[in-house]
Amino acid sequence: FSGVFLFVSMRLGKKNTLIYSIQKSNGGGIADFRLGKIYSFMRARGIPYGEVVHCISSAALLRTMLRGRLVGCITGLSFLRGESAALHRFDVSEFSDSEKEWALKTLCELSVACAISVKKIDFLKRYLPLLKLRMILSLDDPRYYNELMVAAHECGIPFYVFQHGRFNKYLAGWIQYSIPPHFLIFPNAFFVWNEYWRDKIIRISPLFAFYREQVRIGGRPLIVSCPLLSSSRLLSQLCISVLIPYEDYGAYDEINRYIAKFLNDPRIRIFLKLKKDVMRSRQLQHSNWSAWEKHPRVTVITDMTHEEWDVIDVVVGTYSTLLYEAIEGRKPVAIMATSGSQEFGLVAEGFASALYEETVNVYEILWSVAMTDPAILERRACVLETSTH
Repeated sequence: FSGVFLFVSMRLGKKNTLIYSIQKSNGGGIADFRLGKIYSFMRARGIPYGEVVHCISSAALLRTMLRGRLVGCITGLSFLRGESAALHRFDVSEFSDSEKEWALKTLCELSVACAISVKKIDFLKRYLPLLKLRMILSLDDPRYYNELMVAAHECGIPFYVFQHGRFNKYLAGWIQYSIPPHFLIFPNAFFVWNEYWRDKIIRISPLFAFYREQVRIGGRPLIVSCPLLSSSRLLSQLCISVLIPYEDYGAYDEINRYIAKFLNDPRIRIFLKLKKDVMRSRQLQHSNWSAWEKHPRVTVITDMTHEEWDVIDVVVGTYSTLLYEAIEGRKPVAIMATSGSQEFGLVAEGFASALYEETVNVYEILWSVAMTDPAILERRACVLETSTH
């Protein structure tokens, strides 16, 4: 029914722009805070738009309707069914006996997913022309937007995508190593934050290198997690304040051993930064950070105030986008070596320092990082500063 509601909203409101996102709302009447500046731009200029999200609960959909917002939902196409290819079509002879059952199951699941994907595209190719769209604006999440983008291309509707987070060699959805780039679809334009990110994604991705003319600099579409202010605080005290961001796929057994090691030194204080688009209880349970909540030198926060940001001496993590925001905020950054670390490239590029679990004198290492020359912090920030030209 969400598709019907969206159609009515689009046609009655004479809306010819559609914004697609993943439903990470923090209020304010928008579906995804990571496109906050896009929404602000549209509203400030009186440009009417419709919204479609990848996934939304029935309760959330009802709430948006009661507030006068009619939002479409891609997973509303779950009524479409796909059939698995016959098992005999899959050659699993190169797998060991113990792996063959897993391989057949995985191949069957993929064949069903492919069949459903084709049906989604066929449906959207018939549905999108009814909306009379001039363009679709989307968050850059290739796990979800491919069917919508293929259908838009087939219908001649421009599809524009905006970067919302970091790129690195581990994010296969952007990289597509094993598929020749000319077989892959790409947005009409992919807007990155600045030259640093444009150069990086073109360097590590054959797909983006192939479509380099469509990779453009557009600035940052989201409101960042940290106030991007230079700290005037001097380390006149012996205490070091460390900020550690929650990461969806963090190696928490290892990360918590780092935290325990930090807290063994009474001169180290820790701020655990949660995401505002994921339930607090879920994050604390997943990370086992609930065990630290009552520690006298641990503070769990979600939104950071300027005052809290100003007392942070070092930001420590393994791959969070917040590490890049910290660099822009003129904060020293350190990368913990864990099995889930993805951002040691920041160390190689001179943007961050490295931390190792076996390090004995952890306080001295953190102090050294915290005392990074302000001129170095400024140079790092200048490379990552958002540019709109």
